[in-house]
Amino acid sequence: MQHQPRHSKINKMEGERGAALLATTLAVIIILLAMGLSMTSSGLFEGFMSKAQSDSREAFAAGQSGIKDAYLRIARNKGFSSAGYYIPTGCTMNGGTLCTKVIVEKDTASTCSQSISAGQDCLIVAGTLNSMTRTIEVILNVNATNGKITQASWKEI
Repeated sequence: MQHQPRHSKINKMEGERGAALLATTLAVIIILLAMGLSMTSSGLFEGFMSKAQSDSREAFAAGQSGIKDAYLRIARNKGFSSAGYYIPTGCTMNGGTLCTKVIVEKDTASTCSQSISAGQDCLIVAGTLNSMTRTIEVILNVNATNGKITQASWKEI
């Protein structure tokens, strides 16, 4: 029977420990990498969501400004109507800058989702920023005799 030298057993044990250490190190690296990628993607997602919410709020504010603009035009001219005008003039809907389109229908509704009658105006206002659009529809009672304007309904569509 041949006798193995003692140093070959030690080398074999150290080799097994080295392989186990390598496997453990790789497992830890993979787990840390997965955690890092998860945190990075979560941060990016939150950033995109925050931007979309901000754009939506600004588009809504632009729509409200368009409603106020239409109120002023109607207050100055009780017969005012428009197939559509833009604020600011010449802006592009769903572009990279804030844009508002205002439609004012008088006495009859073609674009309005609700029916209106004589003495009523329907305002359809869309505010946009980037890919976010918020649309508001307002029905006004406009008394051409005494100039009184009252809001009959307001809804986001």
